Amino acid sequence: MSAEWEEQSGVMIIWPHEETDWKPYLEEITETYLQMADAITRYEKLLIAARNPGHVRSLMARRLDAGQMDRIRIYACDNNDTWHGTSRPLPSWRKTMRQASSPQST
Repeated sequence: MSAEWEEQSGVMIIWPHEETDWKPYLEEITETYLQMADAITRYEKLLIAARNPGHVRSLMARRLDAGQMDRIRIYACDNNDTWHGTSRPLPSWRKTMRQASSPQST
């Protein structure tokens, strides 16, 4: 696994939902994730794994400008946790982000 200061092609997050451990704080953590997405997409690509991609895209579209939205790829991914220490792409990360950056993948 690469160190956090090494060159990267993007950031991956798993979006929280009502069946994660964030349920009691879902409104607050959603706002935090929107703030993170805003900060990340000012500088690089963002790959989001989400149980409900349409909902996440709608939240993002209300918050981010068109340039930022172009840097986001959201994929449907059933999950029960937002921790992805053991579920993120490792060796194929750069290939994944190249694929995710193509318009037809959204």
